[in-house]
Amino acid sequence: MKRKSYFNVVIIPLLLGGLMAVEGCKSEIDRHNLSGQVTFRGKPVRVGLIVFEPDITKGNRGPQGYAQIIDGQYETEKFGKGAIVGALTVEITGFPPVDGSAGNPSVPLFPPYKTQVEITSETTTLDFVVPEQR
Repeated sequence: MKRKSYFNVVIIPLLLGGLMAVEGCKSEIDRHNLSGQVTFRGKPVRVGLIVFEPDITKGNRGPQGYAQIIDGQYETEKFGKGAIVGALTVEITGFPPVDGSAGNPSVPLFPPYKTQVEITSETTTLDFVVPEQR
């Protein structure tokens, strides 16, 4: 009987306190949904990934946002997680379609492309043109 009372008196309150702390942290993160187009060589990137990383060199910290790129479009709300506002480093990776019509689908179309952006709470759309890289 002592084990049960120890569990009820000590362990359960500790677990509940931990869960409440985690929930509290979650509610402080304000993710912002973004959408837009991604093109390379004048054409939509058919398959890819876009990652929005807070730029710590500019004092922005928090979780990264991301989205799948499908037929040149991305939407963090539908296919990913929203980004936080502020200075961000954006990394884009694109792949040929899996049907093999434009090359080996496991080989990227271009080296990962990085750029910097600054978003505000009013920003909803960001389009990206991936340049030729040498």
